[in-house]
Amino acid sequence: MEKIKNKNNSKNSQINLIKDSDRLEKNKDFVRAEGFNTLRTNVRICLKKDSHNKILVTSPFSGDGKSTCSCNLAVSFAGTGKSVLIIDCDMRKPVIHKTFGLNNKKGLSDVLSHLATASECLQKTSYDNLTILSAGVEVPNPSVLLSGEEMKALISDLENKFDYIVFDCPPINVVADALSLFECVDGVVLVARYNKTTHPEFQKALSSIEFAKANLFGVFFYDAPISGSKKYGYKYSRYNNKYGYYNKY
Repeated sequence: MEKIKNKNNSKNSQINLIKDSDRLEKNKDFVRAEGFNTLRTNVRICLKKDSHNKILVTSPFSGDGKSTCSCNLAVSFAGTGKSVLIIDCDMRKPVIHKTFGLNNKKGLSDVLSHLATASECLQKTSYDNLTILSAGVEVPNPSVLLSGEEMKALISDLENKFDYIVFDCPPINVVADALSLFECVDGVVLVARYNKTTHPEFQKALSSIEFAKANLFGVFFYDAPISGSKKYGYKYSRYNNKYGYYNKY
């Protein structure tokens, strides 16, 4: 199957697994970090003035970079002085707590199962203004929990306490977890990985978002080559509702 890539098979185009701590761009070069600031700016443009600034991040498959995008987008928003919460909704493969060097003893699943309160599970990160709600203990029915009334009530409570909420959700082509949250957020960022995500996978994810009538903010291309450089960074694309065009930022 054709992939979102060019024909360059150099070492720079190889896909490398990253450590949890490597998801954060604070120690990376300026161009890579600035890609997330660009994403932040474009998401802010997409948000309506009367919205509660709730952003869902997902991808077609695992390994596409959606958690990297979620973490760095949250860090970028927090850097503007706004209070930000990132919720790890991927109860099957949670990584947000590892990324920020925190624990997962209590989290989202515990709150939704009435085993803990939200205030007991919220954890401050080393970044000013940034808080996380980890995934919590493993449960057999994450889709059921995420689609329940408890989740809606939790979101309603948290949206009044934070300026921005970023939802890191499981891959949309793998499980239905993210679909149940579309109606609870203001918009969706779809992450695709250069040299990995195939066009059929990409189109299937877009079709699922369109079928659910979700508000697609745009597509974030992770590890895309930077024009005129051997370095790899990020590109952001804005699609209209019919996906008939896009603008690169």
